[in-house]
Amino acid sequence: MNNIIICEGSTDYYLLQYYMREALDWNDDKQIQSNILKIPGQKSRNLIKDSNILTIMSAGGCSRLTEGLNETLTRNYLTPPDLSEMYSKIIIVTDRDEHDTENDFIQSIQCKLDHFNVSYAKTLTNNNWISCEMKNQLGIPEKFDILLLVIPFEENGAMETFLLDAISNENPYDKKIIQ
Repeated sequence: MNNIIICEGSTDYYLLQYYMREALDWNDDKQIQSNILKIPGQKSRNLIKDSNILTIMSAGGCSRLTEGLNETLTRNYLTPPDLSEMYSKIIIVTDRDEHDTENDFIQSIQCKLDHFNVSYAKTLTNNNWISCEMKNQLGIPEKFDILLLVIPFEENGAMETFLLDAISNENPYDKKIIQ
């Protein structure tokens, strides 16, 4: 199964990789980096755990997150008949920079989903998976889930602080370094 996390920038990209490897036991494997999905000029990396592949994609800033979603939905649309390149879980992660951040991102994501004729029954909200369906270029229905994470959940702030706190809770050595 292919999954993707679309994050804002390089710092988020590196911290997410570190967290996934160190706290959740995902592995970095150079052999699975071909045909990686990325925005031109930005970074992407595939990690593997069991038979699952996780792409972590830097969008190049919060204003380009929907561009990352566009690339992901385009890949799903163009996926071969065996659906081997389809992303089953799509996570979009952004900072809660301002009071309206969450609503702004929900609207921009919904516009992008509508552009690809994606159907979904539940309303898109922060920190809740929604099941989606779209047809690929061959007219084959594809099901996937999408999750918006505006972090931190309760207050304005940056994802970097949230991830550093999570990392420090998992490993005493890391906790000492981070403090």
